[in-house]
Amino acid sequence: MPIRLNSFTSEILNQNSFTREGGLAKSSHFEVLIDVPNVLTSLSPTSRASDVLSLRCDSISFPSRAPLTTDIKHFGPISKRVYGYDAAPVTATFILSQNMFERELMLQWQDLSVGSARIEENGMGNAGAFLTGYYSDYTHPIQIIKYNESGFETHRTTLYEAFPQFVGEVGVDWGTDDFLKVNVTFAYRFFADKPKGTIGETNPALISLFKAALNGNLEREAREIANEEIDVRSRDFVSKIF
Repeated sequence: MPIRLNSFTSEILNQNSFTREGGLAKSSHFEVLIDVPNVLTSLSPTSRASDVLSLRCDSISFPSRAPLTTDIKHFGPISKRVYGYDAAPVTATFILSQNMFERELMLQWQDLSVGSARIEENGMGNAGAFLTGYYSDYTHPIQIIKYNESGFETHRTTLYEAFPQFVGEVGVDWGTDDFLKVNVTFAYRFFADKPKGTIGETNPALISLFKAALNGNLEREAREIANEEIDVRSRDFVSKIF
């Protein structure tokens, strides 16, 4: 089958901001919402901690999934049967503040699961410092949200029952002046996707524009929708900063 160059070019270059169809998904324009356990209030209120992590998350990956199979042979070629799947961990990178608040917060989150020996003065002297925590206390959801260049949400993935399985080392060096970052690997039980702009889903803003076009008020309606979107995003940004 010959390549339809015009169709390919149209599919790549023409993107619809409302339906989220066409165009190209870029690695930028994302947001991470981490539901930090409420008991972690020694450093900062949990709402403030969640906002800081969201703003300082430099990179993260959407999760992968690999079905687990076993070989079955009755007659002829072997067939594979699925008996579950492996939810591979997800790694995020955070830009550290001066006091490395983000690293300490992740370690405190881990303390809920492995015990408080890290912050005990006599460590080994307290046997209770090594008691593991309750699963429901240290697992919380994490949301990864993707936006297009127009600021509309295109995809949302929620990691359920997540917790920081691995907090990476932070290397320092007199020979460089780079910003410090920390890698955190999150384990989770399962994930759920919520794609936006799929078949059967219609954006409310698009419906409003269609109605306005029928009534002859398209320009005014478009301006109101744009101003409302700008106001919402401005308030959200200011609240996260202050």
